[in-house]
Amino acid sequence: MAEVAVTRRLAAILAADMVGYSRLMRADETDTIARQKAHRAELIDPKIAERNGRIVKTTGDGLLVEFGSAVDAVLCAVEIQRAMAIREADMSQDRRIAYRLGINLGEIVIDGDDILGDGVNVAARLQALAEPGGIRISAAVFNNVRGKLDLGFADLGRQKVKNIAEPISTYRVLLEQADAGKVIAAKRIRLRDARWAALAAAALLMVLTVVSVVLWQSWAPSGAGKPTIAVLPLANLSGDPAQSHLGRGISGDLFTDIARMSGLLVASWEVSSRIEPGIADLKSVGDRLNVAYVLTGDVRRIGDDLRINVRLVDTASGFNLWAERYTRDMADIFALQDDISKEVVAALKLKLTPAEQALISKRRTTNAAIYDLVLRARAEAEEIGPRANARAIALLEQAIELDPKFAPAYTELALQLFWKWNIGDALDPSILDRGAEFATQAIDIDPSLADAYSALGTMDRWRKRHDEAIRSFEHAIKLDPNHSDSFARLGYTYFFMGNPSEGLKYVQEARKRTAFEPWWYAFVAGRCYLYLGRHEDAVNELTASIARNPRAFPAHRVLAIVYFEMGRMDEARAAVAESLRLNPRSSISWSKRVLPFKSPTDQERELSALRELGVPE
Repeated sequence: MAEVAVTRRLAAILAADMVGYSRLMRADETDTIARQKAHRAELIDPKIAERNGRIVKTTGDGLLVEFGSAVDAVLCAVEIQRAMAIREADMSQDRRIAYRLGINLGEIVIDGDDILGDGVNVAARLQALAEPGGIRISAAVFNNVRGKLDLGFADLGRQKVKNIAEPISTYRVLLEQADAGKVIAAKRIRLRDARWAALAAAALLMVLTVVSVVLWQSWAPSGAGKPTIAVLPLANLSGDPAQSHLGRGISGDLFTDIARMSGLLVASWEVSSRIEPGIADLKSVGDRLNVAYVLTGDVRRIGDDLRINVRLVDTASGFNLWAERYTRDMADIFALQDDISKEVVAALKLKLTPAEQALISKRRTTNAAIYDLVLRARAEAEEIGPRANARAIALLEQAIELDPKFAPAYTELALQLFWKWNIGDALDPSILDRGAEFATQAIDIDPSLADAYSALGTMDRWRKRHDEAIRSFEHAIKLDPNHSDSFARLGYTYFFMGNPSEGLKYVQEARKRTAFEPWWYAFVAGRCYLYLGRHEDAVNELTASIARNPRAFPAHRVLAIVYFEMGRMDEARAAVAESLRLNPRSSISWSKRVLPFKSPTDQERELSALRELGVPE
């Protein structure tokens, strides 16, 4: 075979991408196109020409430009970004056009008018790492322009990016005039290391007294030292509100995969899923959820085509540890989730056990339409209420009809039947029986599904089959040692069996496995403290639970019982009144039928207090 001649040359490559293009187009397509054309005609194209650049290709929201000089490329990028900030200054944040720019200096392959090769690929990866309105450059560019331009730079260290064999050294261009001449060294200590340093300093001070040392040892969680991460919902950029379930659903499954990794401490999905998709202030998210990293991004679906942007962000600095853009067919969604989970593992330098590696790669259907039905059902379920619950059940039944072997659909249906019972039909035990049947079917199909065992345990606890519930929760924990909800549910089961100390122990184990707990962990802990006679601790836990979820009527009801036993009658009456306002069905007879106490004495302790406080029979 004749050898094909390949033309190569050294060039500076600039990759540009508009931030939130689909969102802007959806909000006002005509205005976005007009403003983008004006920016191109009046600023971007003239600056490229002025700096001797050549536009290689354009997309609806991006550019690829070749320069003969790294100095020209950086100057062009700086002039564009500074001018764009002025041109868009009067626009509201949600309408503002901004670009991410990445610049690399490397060898390119000439293919007609196009350019190819790693030099181009690295520029594209740098662009994805850049912040909106920012410029990210490679070490080769930095070394070429340093000392030649009146600019500042921040060394962001080496970062692993997809499809590039070695991590690349990256720098952020500092656009403020006051930063000219600065070179900020790379941070060598990440947030989690800083926390370790703070804890070490605190420990050093506390050794001054034996009591302080003891207090420190009793407080420190077993998960200390693990990287902490939250998985946020992917923003929907499809232009169709009906597709909003997709981003949340994909993120929820990513959370499930990532939470299985024993080397991570993962913020509760119940909490993370309520963060506004596409939120820009990730530092505040990190502070709120007490995490060092967040996985965030957006998704756009057009027909069966998916375009997903995803980033792993260091919340302390706001910089990306890893970022990637994927374009896939909907049928490849499971392989895509596998790829993202594995990239998170690589970026955080985690070591997985063989079992964890197998779980990440285990997908349970190849039919994207069925998966879509399950995601829609999950989205409906977030709106807790009889109508949403009925819609979710109908969608899950349709999914099972299409694929009777898709275990997660059975698990979700079991949980939705539990909510059907819990929010409206609590006097019909047959609903829980049906839920248990579906959870069992999920286990028969996929015995490795921890969620299915946890769902079965939930059904059995409320059916007063306490021993069976404990076995199910213990098996869920064996399959997924990070399944914090199963620990808390196991603790709640021990409470109802008359063992509040054991119940409290498992709630604390649940807390060690999540960076931010849902409201009901504190509720269960408060109930355990009540039966341990530690009323002040019970008040603290229950008020914390209510602060997280003011509509949680069980927490108000149990708080009323605590206040009653403490003789704080005005507070007890106020708490029980709020409980009845939130759930008027919460009568004495309802509590007798629903609450799964094993001991009649334990149950009567609560019922007698509620009677004294005026709860109707």
